[in-house]
Amino acid sequence: MRRALEALRPQAIICDESQCLKSRAALRTKAMLPLLKAARRAMLLSGTPALSRPVELFTQLHALDAKAFPAFKAFAHRYCDAKQGRYGLDASGCSHLSELHTVLFASVALRRLKRDVPSPPTPNPQYPPTHPPRPFPSPA
Repeated sequence: MRRALEALRPQAIICDESQCLKSRAALRTKAMLPLLKAARRAMLLSGTPALSRPVELFTQLHALDAKAFPAFKAFAHRYCDAKQGRYGLDASGCSHLSELHTVLFASVALRRLKRDVPSPPTPNPQYPPTHPPRPFPSPA
């Protein structure tokens, strides 16, 4: 599937539910990142881009702007209060959150609240069926 998508050479990609790209090791992320980087335009949509920690944002940010967010380790030390742990880098914390918020909204993030977005048009009215419904046979 990935090769078929790469063969299309999409110029623009819109990726909904982008919070699913939070893990760098996930197959979904490994399949999407090359496509997002190769496209001239990429848009990631999510109601909840990070469910709990800044570390969950890195892959999305790197996909959108690899120059601004080039390396995970630097991002983790700056925004995830990363520390060298017994089993590798522990990036489960948070640090410099107000700076991260400013950087995000100055570069890649756009937030719209439901109350600020116009309501969608009402659906077409339901037309009566052309045939009256057949009654079900009554139980014997």
